[in-house]
Amino acid sequence: MRGISLFLLICLFKSFSTSAVAADLSVLFLGNSYTGQDNVPGIFQSIGSSAGVDVEVASNTPGGATLSVHFFSETSLSLINQQAWDFVVLQEQSVVPADDGLAGIHLFPHAANLNALITDRGSETALYMTWGRRDGYTATNFGVTFAFPDYESMQAVITANYTRAAKENDAVLAPVGIAWKNVRASHPAISLYDGDGSHPSVNGAYLAALTIYCALTGTPVTGSSYFPPGVTSADAAILQQAATEAVLPVSASNEWWTME
Repeated sequence: MRGISLFLLICLFKSFSTSAVAADLSVLFLGNSYTGQDNVPGIFQSIGSSAGVDVEVASNTPGGATLSVHFFSETSLSLINQQAWDFVVLQEQSVVPADDGLAGIHLFPHAANLNALITDRGSETALYMTWGRRDGYTATNFGVTFAFPDYESMQAVITANYTRAAKENDAVLAPVGIAWKNVRASHPAISLYDGDGSHPSVNGAYLAALTIYCALTGTPVTGSSYFPPGVTSADAAILQQAATEAVLPVSASNEWWTME
């Protein structure tokens, strides 16, 4: 991915020219409560800081916001234009990517619209793939009746639509939903969800931040010394491994890369 190679080149240049052990990284997060709850941007910043990377973050995460909301938001547009961010991370409303029709209204066109603004400013776009509801989703939302009997069926549609959006915009894809799926399968005792079965717990927010950091920098997050209060050291090691394996080509867990 372009962002990974650029980040590594910057690190290499600085290591030879200044002997610095850290490269500056600036990231803007545009999303909703899946980004804002438990402060995913702040956790992301702390992961970088613990590795000696000087990380700057900013965010706009109003509850329930779609990418279409961000495209028409003066706050989001002002933040995009504030500077040439290394990355602008886009997170769609939680159920929109689980329906092809809604994705066609919100995700695909407005990921493209925002990507045009982001790249014109000299920044790079990243998409934050989210997760399915803990127990599936059978409800009416946005005028659409969802009938997902379980988590797996919902995650499959979310994964496909985020992957398509990333490919269409030549964007970095942070496969948080894939890391989430793998942790659910291999370590079900780790609670990734808040009590509502939708939003992330502190474990889930940590997993999201780890996966995004790994995707943007191309560096493993295994062995990170930072984990937020409420996450045990044992669980942190598991989540770090899951994030790394979901992003980097080290196991079959990143089979989503080949999805059409």
